[in-house]
Amino acid sequence: MAHSPKHTVRSDNEAIEQLRNAIEMDQSHYQAYWMLGHTYAANKQFDEAIAAAEKAVELSERTPGALGILGSSCRTAGLVTLR
Repeated sequence: MAHSPKHTVRSDNEAIEQLRNAIEMDQSHYQAYWMLGHTYAANKQFDEAIAAAEKAVELSERTPGALGILGSSCRTAGLVTLR
């Protein structure tokens, strides 16, 4: 029976570094900005998360995923309240 490869979790700093490298190679890659925003938000770096998410929204022409991470980051940072 074949075993699937063991998956490891990268630290947030490693993930951020890899995403920044991807953005350096292709600054129009909105998915890299989206994932960078998600990673920053998970690490409670909300200013950075919002900036990356705003760029993802701009580049993706407002896709739901990019808008979602922007809204989530703003809400978690306390910039938006739900009624």
